[in-house]
Amino acid sequence: MKHLTRPPRNIAALSAGAILCLSLAACGGGGGGSTGGTSGTGPTSTSYSLTVTGLASGQSATLMDGTQPIPITANGPVDLQSVQPTDAVSIAQQPGSQTCELVFGSTASTSTTVAQLESTTGAEVDCSTYPAATPSLPQAGVQTGITTPDVIANPIVTPVFFSNDPTAAQGQESTFLSALVASKLWSTLAQYGVGKATVAAPIVLSTAAGSSFLNSTAQSLLSANAAAWSGGALDTNRFFIFYLPNGTKLADNPTANAYHSVADLGPSATPISYAVVPLPSDYTQQQATEHELMEGSADVGAHGYSTVPDQWGAVYTTGMELADLCQPQTAATVTAMQTTESDLAGYVLQPIWSNAAAASFQNPCVPDATASDNAVFGATPASPVTLSGYIGAVADTFAQGAIINPGASVTIPMRLFATSPNVGMMQLSASMIKGYSNATSPDLSGWTFTFDHSSQGINGDTVNLTVTAPADAGTGVYFAVVTVKNSNGYTYEWPLSLASSTSFN
Repeated sequence: MKHLTRPPRNIAALSAGAILCLSLAACGGGGGGSTGGTSGTGPTSTSYSLTVTGLASGQSATLMDGTQPIPITANGPVDLQSVQPTDAVSIAQQPGSQTCELVFGSTASTSTTVAQLESTTGAEVDCSTYPAATPSLPQAGVQTGITTPDVIANPIVTPVFFSNDPTAAQGQESTFLSALVASKLWSTLAQYGVGKATVAAPIVLSTAAGSSFLNSTAQSLLSANAAAWSGGALDTNRFFIFYLPNGTKLADNPTANAYHSVADLGPSATPISYAVVPLPSDYTQQQATEHELMEGSADVGAHGYSTVPDQWGAVYTTGMELADLCQPQTAATVTAMQTTESDLAGYVLQPIWSNAAAASFQNPCVPDATASDNAVFGATPASPVTLSGYIGAVADTFAQGAIINPGASVTIPMRLFATSPNVGMMQLSASMIKGYSNATSPDLSGWTFTFDHSSQGINGDTVNLTVTAPADAGTGVYFAVVTVKNSNGYTYEWPLSLASSTSFN
């Protein structure tokens, strides 16, 4: 796609009553509204004029009035003739053409109706470069000092059942594990050095699980049996999953759904990976098994993939392993997603973080996320300041930031971007979440974040964010999060670093 040279619109420069009235024609200078016939509320056909903006020379798209194609080849007014209020209007993108969307009121979409267009002032066809910006997405990495990530090259997954685990559940779990390790989802781990996995025959214990289960119990069982269960010798490829019957609680962490860990066994402290997973009440709900097995295979003993750069680490408050980064309904990059791949049909799972996708500025939670056409969208400073230096004992580089003195305010132009017009209108909010400061316990209260106008816009817009620091803000770097939500309710969260003094380093 040919890239545009059109600068981003600055919403701050518009009057409050014309936030999306973004061209002369759309603002009453020759277009943007009914141009003949009735008001659009009756059955009589009418004409309607939209304004095309941002179309690059030589680019084109097609506006569909019902099934009637209307070529768009230049900026300016485009007329819909003999339309009814209920008629559908949509943008049909052409191969190699400009990417466009319909913008009306506080809505942006690739399709709507004539009535919805007529109900707003200044409706237009907005054609932009998608995405308008491509800020760096984080890369999952390893702890400082680890040169070779510790992963399981070819996991041998062994389910371990207790005598009071339902017989039907035992068979179902083994069936699911076989499907998982052969799936497209599992192949995501290949980029981290985790290869083909197999599922071994299950171990069925003669003892029952009690009402609560301790991690020390799992360690004791492995200490006594892991070598025999591995065929006579400890095998670091083995990954044991202890399945607990419904009603058994995780005594060490009652709030956890499941966990994975490592038992260092024998005189050589051989690391043996395992997970503890309560059996799901609904067999299709297999996120816990998938989550712990895939994370544990790529992060053995917290020496594998379990970190992201510091300013991103503040965003991922629930964890930084590969499944944590895409965990639904948390502060993960994308919320409320499920895999939709056909080779795991019938199971409700979650995506896994892909460094390869992140490096290509694609949705890093793969495969086949359902959120907004698998799009990436968000907001980032139009002119970011790189904040580098020593913050106490922490040495790091924080990008996407700004410098602000205690008690002062700074306005940061935020550039909105999306990889697909299906994202539509984006709504912004921001909050302070973490601080590296000379103070022992940095005070995160008293910071205020205000966006101009309606805190919203579309790809290519610039929305100003004003940040005010409290007068007693300690010297250091503070981490805020900018949350961007689209019209379908999906969100991305982007870090914003704020240095409270120019002399912090």
